[in-house]
Amino acid sequence: MSSDPETHEIYIGGTSRSEYITWGDVKRKNVMYNEYSLNQSPKPQALSPVGSSKAFNVKIKSTTSMPSCLNSCSEEVDSGSGPATSLDVKSGYCYIDRHCYANGEAAPYPGHHCQTCNSIADQTEWSAPDTTSHCYIGGKCQSEGDLKSRDECSSCQPSVSTSSYSPVAGCNLPTRFTAGCYDESGSQTSIQETGTVKMVFV
Repeated sequence: MSSDPETHEIYIGGTSRSEYITWGDVKRKNVMYNEYSLNQSPKPQALSPVGSSKAFNVKIKSTTSMPSCLNSCSEEVDSGSGPATSLDVKSGYCYIDRHCYANGEAAPYPGHHCQTCNSIADQTEWSAPDTTSHCYIGGKCQSEGDLKSRDECSSCQPSVSTSSYSPVAGCNLPTRFTAGCYDESGSQTSIQETGTVKMVFV
């Protein structure tokens, strides 16, 4: 815990892997909660590279204020699975994980930059991954041209596949060739005994 010496506001920091974080009678959903191991359908934040225990920093307010993108909200009595909230989100905005986002704004979670606030489709959840210039592989967004790894000859190529890595043409070909014709993987397609050698990649 700490206190701002000028404003006297109180901050609490720590780590949690719980679905809800509670201070007295205040109960808030932990938006970094890792759901992956529970139902194999992770939210963007669940696939963070730092693991299931996430750090948080919270400012405790003595007064309440309406988020700027909401017209109104009401929180009902806890039914056992967490507070149920009724939201009236302003046009052109989303209210996701207790934060306001303008229409078209991308998710801030690592590996989910191809998901955005689509206020027309759903104002409380991220949009489906945009795969026009991205791939969505293993629950993560990959930008066009991103390699699977530094040592592998496959990359995100949305024009080929948006759900898996595709071979990179001409990657890791042998440094020396016998006279003949070769395909893009380096396999010889025909043998030419004499004459001029022409490399043909198809």
